[in-house]
Amino acid sequence: GAAHAPLLDPRLDLAAILKEEGVLDMARPRARDYVGDFQMPSAAEVALARDALRPVRRLTSPRFFSTAASGTRLPGLGGLPVREGDV
Repeated sequence: GAAHAPLLDPRLDLAAILKEEGVLDMARPRARDYVGDFQMPSAAEVALARDALRPVRRLTSPRFFSTAASGTRLPGLGGLPVREGDV
C-alpha cells in the first residue's frame, strides 16, 4: 500500500520525471528475427535439457490404465477390447 502513495499525489508529474531522467529516451533494442537467427541446439544441449526436464515430465505426463475382461487393472491400453475396423 504505502509504496504507491506518492503516485497518488496529484502534484506529482510522473511523465515529466521520466522525461527529465531520460528513461523514455533509452535506445530500443534492434528487432530480432527469431526464425532467421535460430540455431539448432547441439546433441549435448538437447541431452542436458531432456535430463533437466525429466522430473517435471514424470510428474505431469499422463498415465493410461485399462481393465482386462477379467477385471484386472492393466497399465497401458492393452486391456481395451479391439473390434474389427477399429484403428
